[in-house]
Amino acid sequence: MRVLVGHPFDILTTQDLTATNPAQSDETPADARQVNCATLPLQDAVKVVKGDGSRLLAVFSDPRCPYCKALDEELAKLDNVTVYTFLLPWLGPESRPAAEALWAGAVPDRANDTTVLDRNLKLASQLGLRGTQMLIASDGRVSEGARSAEALDAWLTLQSREVASRTSVNKEQP
Repeated sequence: MRVLVGHPFDILTTQDLTATNPAQSDETPADARQVNCATLPLQDAVKVVKGDGSRLLAVFSDPRCPYCKALDEELAKLDNVTVYTFLLPWLGPESRPAAEALWAGAVPDRANDTTVLDRNLKLASQLGLRGTQMLIASDGRVSEGARSAEALDAWLTLQSREVASRTSVNKEQP
């Protein structure tokens, strides 16, 4: 027996045909939300720096989620990025020991502080996270769901170009 699971999309508008109409919903779509990265408690995340670490990306992830694991493989392909991963034990009781083990291995000096997982769950709720994964760029843009390394790189590069563009415009004005 095979089951096909997914969302139908209108390829011309790239609209998810199963999504709630934002005009009829109180929920803001992930790509329309903004998060002030300065307010994120980065000390409660696992930090990985690749290359010069010039681009920042916060990721909310459950260590048992197969989609999160796929995203981790794509994140490993990026260069010049600092990734802060907020571990979330969402997928049942088995997720908690897995998240605790990852936390202890990545942050050995705080291995016994497993309350970090409770704080991450509270933060995810405050940010309106509806499921893993959630990505936040340093300029506050939010994206939910996995992306390929190429798509992530383009998404993060867009941020760098926008900052450079604003900077050059400000220099040109008297």
